[in-house]
Amino acid sequence: MLDTQAKVLNREEKNAQLKRYFQFLLLLLAAGAIYPLLYLRQNFETSILEAFQITSGDLGNYYSMLGVMYFVCYLPSGWLADRLTPRMLVTISMVGTGALGLWFASIPSKEYLVYIFMSWGIFAGLTFWASMIKGVKILAKPNEQGRFFGILDGGRGLVEAVLATIAISIFAYTIEVDASSNTLALKKVIYMYSYFCIAVGVLIFLFLKASDTKQDDEQKVTTKGNLIRDFKTLLSIPEVWLVAVVILCGYQLF
Repeated sequence: MLDTQAKVLNREEKNAQLKRYFQFLLLLLAAGAIYPLLYLRQNFETSILEAFQITSGDLGNYYSMLGVMYFVCYLPSGWLADRLTPRMLVTISMVGTGALGLWFASIPSKEYLVYIFMSWGIFAGLTFWASMIKGVKILAKPNEQGRFFGILDGGRGLVEAVLATIAISIFAYTIEVDASSNTLALKKVIYMYSYFCIAVGVLIFLFLKASDTKQDDEQKVTTKGNLIRDFKTLLSIPEVWLVAVVILCGYQLF
């Protein structure tokens, strides 16, 4: 009898662990899929300029607006992530980003591009990054935090590389085999990224469920901290300053 109960508990524990890993995989796919659509210029800038009949300066202005929206949205993103579940926020981010990608693929007039890029900044800045980090933190046990975040950082780069390979293959095939224009090939690439983002968003909505409950309940009973005192505590930690310098230097070089 005891052996049977032990086997059942062991099986349930393994199932729960597999479920956690699957949910983590979905978040990893989201982290690797959302940004390549926003930064298509890295591989397809010439085609974008040709398709939308814009200059490199125009495209730079659109990306400047994207950066401004990041700057505005990142600060309240943490506050929002504490009040809504990662499931809801990441789903909104992925579906919203993909839907904007479908609009982008329709090659709208250039006056609409600024709204697309600003909206991308909201979906990738306000509703995505902090909530995705929170989701990974919830899924990882206390002794797995470093492992999960390490896999997240390396894994999303791998996802980006795989998607970029697929995108370039689609582009080359459309140009060389179908003898199509650069604009049509670019549209197929944008559609691929957009539909992938939407699909990942739907999967996250369907499967990222039970992991949110425990931490949300714990947060409800936690006493509210003092903002000024909390900032003073953070600023007194040398490692925080070191990480800030590393991030600043990294983005300056980028």
